Amino acid sequence: MLLPSITRQSATLANRTLGSVSLRGSPRFLSVSRIVQGDDHHDARPPIMQGPGAKPGTVPTDLEQSTGIERYEILSRMEGHDPFDRKPLAVNHMGTLDNPVKVFSLERTRIVGCTGFPVDSHDTLYMKVSSSRPRRCSECGCGESSSRAIFQLRIKLAN
Repeated sequence: MLLPSITRQSATLANRTLGSVSLRGSPRFLSVSRIVQGDDHHDARPPIMQGPGAKPGTVPTDLEQSTGIERYEILSRMEGHDPFDRKPLAVNHMGTLDNPVKVFSLERTRIVGCTGFPVDSHDTLYMKVSSSRPRRCSECGCGESSSRAIFQLRIKLAN
């Protein structure tokens, strides 16, 4: 077999070339935390969202076989909620510093796509909007005037 002999030759050549140099990388300093159970033995991990599964000999439905985030989405839609707030943003005015377009988010940052005002007046331009300061669209408005669309992030807490 050719492969082991090539590997041995490469290792021998490396030993001759490098001498006593260690081939190991630098030590890695990691801090790894683990889930710890208390005296009352309550599990600190989040619950597993898992369906009941299908009866033997049947094909499972989405509700029966879904798990995790997919199951959360299905159950939320059954209750009439949009779990990920994927509806288009209603923009009925040009955002300004005094009256920015409000974008709701569960996180401190969110990617927003601007299509201009009125809607579809330019190609979609995506930008990262943070809660620390408003973000201005570089396509909307004339030149460098202050009439460009301004988006501001509002943190919405989960129920």
